[in-house]
Amino acid sequence: MTNLIPIEGGPPGGCPKPPDLFPTIVGIIIVLGTQISFIFTEVNILRSRSVVGLSTFTFLTAAISNTVSLYAGVIDNWLAFECCLAEGPWACARNLIIMVQFGLSFLNYLFIFTLVAAWIKNPKPDSKDRFIARLSYVIYSLWFIIGAGLFCGYFVWAYGYDGDITQLFFKVLNYIALATVVLQWVPQIWTTWQLKSSGSLSIFTLILNMIGCAAVIFVSISSGNSALLWVPYAASGAQQVVLVAMLVLFWIRDRATKKNTGAYVAVNVNTAAQDEDDMATKSLMGSSSDQLYDSDSSDRARGASFSGDELTPAYKFYATNSSVPATTTYARYN
Repeated sequence: MTNLIPIEGGPPGGCPKPPDLFPTIVGIIIVLGTQISFIFTEVNILRSRSVVGLSTFTFLTAAISNTVSLYAGVIDNWLAFECCLAEGPWACARNLIIMVQFGLSFLNYLFIFTLVAAWIKNPKPDSKDRFIARLSYVIYSLWFIIGAGLFCGYFVWAYGYDGDITQLFFKVLNYIALATVVLQWVPQIWTTWQLKSSGSLSIFTLILNMIGCAAVIFVSISSGNSALLWVPYAASGAQQVVLVAMLVLFWIRDRATKKNTGAYVAVNVNTAAQDEDDMATKSLMGSSSDQLYDSDSSDRARGASFSGDELTPAYKFYATNSSVPATTTYARYN
């Protein structure tokens, strides 16, 4: 921590100087934007009760990265915590607003990863996806939420926030955060490319996250935080730029596809709803049903009750044609 100033009643070495007004305003915007950015994806998941299109590995690494970043932030800003009583609530809030950002990111990624582990569907009968997701969730909870938290608390208590052992642990946490965030969005990029659609992923979440990453970098540098604390955000923002570009291209393609003629198969919504696990083979007519089952699986094809964007473009369900019964929807395949 840099820019220490003497404060009456504070630690002998002084307290962190609160950020200027502009970085503080940016920090408040970050806090609000962080929460808003996650709402789009969380609402998509909760509304559809589906995590189709979301990579388990991406949200596992995101949860790990944000957990260790939170604990690293606690160590890096420990002096600011100690100075809160001496500096007063406004100065304390200005110094620790970056911690609110870390905390919100941690809670939201934990929530989404919990939903992924709870609602992931096995794409094939012999798939181990659900088992792997839930085992990963248990290991993450034990080793990173509980384990890293206990180590963080013990090192600060035993050696002080600026002790050699504590600072070594701080660096280890940041290296873990950097390693995981470099890999974080790569599986999601691959999953989205294979799916050729956003699935339950929200482009608005990605855009706001990109802006948030840029703002976190600005506030961290302005507050004198270690570069190890904001470099992961730079790497994450760059990968989300790639994802946004992909989703924009898919959106343009879908707009063009809807204007063209092509092959369609009829889907009886009532029949599909009666047996979700075997929906694809029972509800689609013709040989294309096998193509749908092999490509997407019956669970993934179900998507969000045939709402549209949650399904892959290759088998996207469009609005019911007014000339056919209301229970019939058309699925286009390319």
